[in-house]
Amino acid sequence: MRKNAEILRLYEQLKSQGSSVIRKKDEQMRIKDRQIAEKDKQLDQQQQLTLQAMKDQENLKLELDQAKEEVQSTKKGFFARLFGG
Repeated sequence: MRKNAEILRLYEQLKSQGSSVIRKKDEQMRIKDRQIAEKDKQLDQQQQLTLQAMKDQENLKLELDQAKEEVQSTKKGFFARLFGG
């Protein structure tokens, strides 16, 4: 009878410890889920910023090309007037 009582006591102790371990692991998983969600959000924001930077770079390149064309046409106009063209 004493053995059965000791077995039951040990079983209850293991069950209690198992539940504690499971609760700790569940909390760790919740924390990891939040961290992953935050990283996903940060990655999305970085991708959006990179896309915007690429668009800005392309717009600046177009503006620079237009400015170069204007300078070239102004130079041609000046020399054409100077040499009677």
